[in-house]
Amino acid sequence: MRAAADGSNVIALLLNLSVMLSLQRSTIAVLAGLIAIASVGCSRLGQIFFNPEPMVRESAQVSCSPQAGQLENFRILGSRDWANGKSVVYQATCRNNSSKPSLAIVGYSMFERHGLNWSPAGGGSAGSPLNASSPQKLAQFVASQSTNQGNRYAAVHGQILSPQVATIEAQFSNGKLLRDDGNGEMFAIVEAGATRVCQVRLLGANGQVLQRHQVGSEAKSSTCPT
Repeated sequence: MRAAADGSNVIALLLNLSVMLSLQRSTIAVLAGLIAIASVGCSRLGQIFFNPEPMVRESAQVSCSPQAGQLENFRILGSRDWANGKSVVYQATCRNNSSKPSLAIVGYSMFERHGLNWSPAGGGSAGSPLNASSPQKLAQFVASQSTNQGNRYAAVHGQILSPQVATIEAQFSNGKLLRDDGNGEMFAIVEAGATRVCQVRLLGANGQVLQRHQVGSEAKSSTCPT
């Protein structure tokens, strides 16, 4: 009788151990799932809480300051993702009350993401006089490059001014040819590893070249493909 009782106790103990191991495995699986969800959630939260407008507006005001201009008609045109960051393109007016002409500007601000935080990574703008009697532009853009050796890139950001333009192409010093379809009246093309933008091409709906812009006085130098 005692042997039978001992056998029953052993069986019960083994069953309990089996249940405990099963529960532990389930707990580990649930925790792994929660960790995965949390990782994705943090990434999405970083996107959801990305509100660049105050910093971009401040950057636009700084662009107006050398002209002693008042920032007006500020509007964010859109954004594009690049590597571990995002570019935001805006338009605005620098209204001058002096003898200097008021300017229509297009500018950009670049941001890098670090977890849930975003930090500025560069910016710039270009302007043209308002009501100037010059041929209508198809696009206005700013070409730039980073000076940080650890995070080298070249970029072109801009605004499409004519519905004739369907695509923007940018050729870089490393030979890469990248394009942006121009959704949202804007474009932003960033190439990591390149030292400069060599050429910007504006293409029509059928792929025809509407305009070709050599960028900078050294665009045909040895730093750019021939």
